[in-house]
Amino acid sequence: MSHPHLAIVHLRTHRPHDPGFQRELDELNAGALAAVERLGWTAELVAAGEQPLTTTLAAVERADGVVLMGGEDVEPGRYGGTDGYEGQGTHDPEADAAHIALVRRSVAEGVPLLGICRGQQIVNVALGGTLVQHLDTTEAHRGGRGAPSPYVSSRVLLTRGSALRGDVDPARAVLCTHHQAVDVLGKGLRVDAVAADGVIEAISHVSAPVTAVQWHPEHPDDVDGLVALLRRLARQIAGASLPRRPDVTALELVGGPEPLTHRLHEDDGTRATLFRAHRDRIVSALGPSALTVEHIGSTSVPGLAAKPIIDIVVAVADVTAEEDYLTALIAAGYELRVREHGHRLVRTPERDVHVHLYADGDPAIAAYLTLRDHLRTDADDRALYAATKRVLMERDWADGNDYADAKGDVIAAIIARARARAAATES
Repeated sequence: MSHPHLAIVHLRTHRPHDPGFQRELDELNAGALAAVERLGWTAELVAAGEQPLTTTLAAVERADGVVLMGGEDVEPGRYGGTDGYEGQGTHDPEADAAHIALVRRSVAEGVPLLGICRGQQIVNVALGGTLVQHLDTTEAHRGGRGAPSPYVSSRVLLTRGSALRGDVDPARAVLCTHHQAVDVLGKGLRVDAVAADGVIEAISHVSAPVTAVQWHPEHPDDVDGLVALLRRLARQIAGASLPRRPDVTALELVGGPEPLTHRLHEDDGTRATLFRAHRDRIVSALGPSALTVEHIGSTSVPGLAAKPIIDIVVAVADVTAEEDYLTALIAAGYELRVREHGHRLVRTPERDVHVHLYADGDPAIAAYLTLRDHLRTDADDRALYAATKRVLMERDWADGNDYADAKGDVIAAIIARARARAAATES
């Protein structure tokens, strides 16, 4: 594929009722174009509120990806809100309709899309979510009346398992100017970053190539932030251009079944260091194709007895597209051990590190991380899991996979308790 061509979809080129706001948005549009040009790509500005929907859709059809820009508040009737809320300004129903149609098309057809500020809110509303109409902590997210700038500088916190790890630097300040935010998530969306006060600052779709942030990476003072997010968009565009292929349906166990010969070892304090070394090796081999690299399994839980094997989970855009990752991992010193539906496993020749590969958003990744995080904090379930493993280790296992399967019911029960606890905490 040649360099990507983007449709940068905003609302309007003229706002006679608010020329100052128009100048702010023009500056942001210029910042977006500057980021695109820095990457050597091309882009077309599309004012969705000033033309028929068919014209906007035609522009998007010509593009490889879409950037949905900021602007006025979303019309409250779109998400069950009411008029007369604090801080209410003008609404743009025509632009709302066009932007919502673009989001739904992206999800349905797999068109990569990045939403910014209002763009994040539109993504959420388009998929059935709701908005906080006026934040109680607006002053932390927007310059107040008389402030020298409408923007405030803040930092975001990436959530566990965030899809934006590697694309957003949490140590880097971002610029925000908003008084509304995502409230109830739309269908298929997950939270990837929050502000210090808990306001949702980034979301993505669990299966479609749709990402959105609440801050303004296209501001001229933060174009580097947009460049990083556009590179994520480029990876999604490249993934969307690959031919979809059916995954394998049968288990392929390279080398055949192997007896379980390991025994449980106490934590000697070296596990985290070994994980970091292999994380760096994996990231060096795969670059941006490694969307998530996390330490999982018993060795990721301090103090938990475990087999001397470091387990690592890696998310990639398409696990069936082995050409994107397998050759590079083999060159980095790993060997293919398992190929099965939705999952690949490579390991070191010494068999002391297992790397599990899944498609980004696969529920298995969330399950691994839920189990890990719960065992790190719940002493009772950690003791139960350790005792279960010790009992099973007293048996001989001709196939180590059977040992793993024998733990399944206990693991499922622990994950269920972890999720119930999380749900109770959120309520």
